[in-house]
Amino acid sequence: MNRLAVILVGASLLWCAIAWADEFEGLDAIHLFDEFSVNIVDDVKGGCWTNVDAVRTEVELILRRNGLRVVEEGDLVDVSVTCYGFGGRTSKNSYCLGSFSCRVVTWGTRSTRDGEATGLLSLHEFGPRIFTSDNFNGQFMEDASAFAKKVANAYLKQKQKHGE
Repeated sequence: MNRLAVILVGASLLWCAIAWADEFEGLDAIHLFDEFSVNIVDDVKGGCWTNVDAVRTEVELILRRNGLRVVEEGDLVDVSVTCYGFGGRTSKNSYCLGSFSCRVVTWGTRSTRDGEATGLLSLHEFGPRIFTSDNFNGQFMEDASAFAKKVANAYLKQKQKHGE
């Protein structure tokens, strides 16, 4: 199991170096959207992540404070800020191993070699980041907050750029 953890952490570091870029290349049109939803997907077992609601609230507050209109969970909107937690305990009373990622998704159509396909398109994402610890609460909160701030900054930057 230790070898797997080392491999996952190494792959995570490489992935994070690529994914945590300062600019959101895929969010050039984010200012065109009026409503956003926030979805936090908890697939973490063994008591490794216990502040899911606080993470959701923090992400919503960051977006709202920066002028984004956040709708109630479950309402249908064009754009969603979605974060995923996955993992659990490696064995009873041992450390937690898991990953966390966030993305901004929307419905759209993409050209393929066979024509067009309609479905969820990821406008921007980071992760997954791999963690090992007794509990993921602080790490997941920090990552979700940082991602929400980057989304909000991209939104404000595009609004300013287009004189809105």
